[in-house]
Amino acid sequence: MPKSLLTTGFFILFAFTTFAQLNHSDSTQISNELDEELFNILKNQKSSNHFNFTMGIGNKLFSVKNNAVNSFQSQVNKLFYTSALNYQHKSGFNLSVMPYIASNKGELKVYQMAVTPGYNLSAKNIDLSLSYTRYFADYKSYNSNATYQNDFYTTIKYIKPFLQPSFSLGYTTGKFKEINIDTIKNLNNRIVKDSTNNNIKNFSISFGLEHSFEFENFLHADGNLSLKPQLLIIAGSEKFAVIHTNKNYNALIKRSRKFKSRTQKLNDAFNLQSLALSLDVTYIVGKFSLSPNVYIDYYMHGIKEKRFTNVYSLTAGISF
Repeated sequence: MPKSLLTTGFFILFAFTTFAQLNHSDSTQISNELDEELFNILKNQKSSNHFNFTMGIGNKLFSVKNNAVNSFQSQVNKLFYTSALNYQHKSGFNLSVMPYIASNKGELKVYQMAVTPGYNLSAKNIDLSLSYTRYFADYKSYNSNATYQNDFYTTIKYIKPFLQPSFSLGYTTGKFKEINIDTIKNLNNRIVKDSTNNNIKNFSISFGLEHSFEFENFLHADGNLSLKPQLLIIAGSEKFAVIHTNKNYNALIKRSRKFKSRTQKLNDAFNLQSLALSLDVTYIVGKFSLSPNVYIDYYMHGIKEKRFTNVYSLTAGISF
């Protein structure tokens, strides 16, 4: 069992155990009071413009907000360092710039840059978030893991009930190049080098249930701790087109009785893909914040021993 899964279970068990000590009427009253307080905080934030600066570490690479895309791709074992500057306007418009920094042969280099304009709307019973992320990287290089360039994501949440339902849509597109080396046994073990142009499109829909557990004066007079466990059901599809650039590749493969078209289309039809568990933890003291996040995905159609993937991050920030 992944270590992150044990950590997630501990936090959720702690949250539910704490809440279970209250009777139903008291818990409902406290929940309503906290929801109203959070609504007032959001309302006050909308009346002013502010910046947020964060620094973080984690294995999120393919999408800033859509963990379904992050986990749908292969498990990322490499750590990425991020620093982001976000501007929040009182109208709900926001803009963030975030470089991904990784170690390359012992040197830290910017792997890719994410620019995300977005809009948040917070009403008394509804939270709505819209965003678009444009990624910039050296996409002309070969064997690049920077798969995507465009990422659209929107989510809407009904915040009135104790278990808050949410609905999210994600659409991500990109293109990248790779080098393939094949050995043709029928032709005296001839080695054939070929590069491919790859185009990918990913569409996802997720339904979730969550609840926020709030703890005031936690570890500090001004400390506020928030635990937000969420269960998700995710459906989606992916289209993947591979175009071989070696003009002789088709002929050589055909002669070796391993014929492949220069253009291959691998389509994963729209279906139920995975179940996921997410835990967002946020601790705020004044203008400072610390936010660990764990996301565990169980893919229903993969090889048995590779069905679990996890996405994690730890972010520290300051508002001004």
